[in-house]
Amino acid sequence: MKLKKISKMGIFALLMTGCGADPYNQGNYVDIATLKGKEGIWSKADVEQTIGSPSFVDPANSLIVYYVGAQGYKYPVVSPTINKALTLKVEYDANQRLKKFSEIE
Repeated sequence: MKLKKISKMGIFALLMTGCGADPYNQGNYVDIATLKGKEGIWSKADVEQTIGSPSFVDPANSLIVYYVGAQGYKYPVVSPTINKALTLKVEYDANQRLKKFSEIE
């Protein structure tokens, strides 16, 4: 019985079969819809419990925090792709209530 040679592309195709893309979040990617309508209602603790700790706090004003993140897919053997990236500025009032939030471009 003779064994046929398998090309490098054939081996690559076999390795890739069944290997799909895996979604991933990098940093603190936040879906803005999560915060809509919560201004004046949610406390700082509510926000952090829902979307996580901020990436960093404004050094001049501790009532302003930032969330920086990206969302994409990881593929086998190929560099990950980023589909969405976002920097979100969140401001709290003096009572630690969500005052407003905005996307920074």
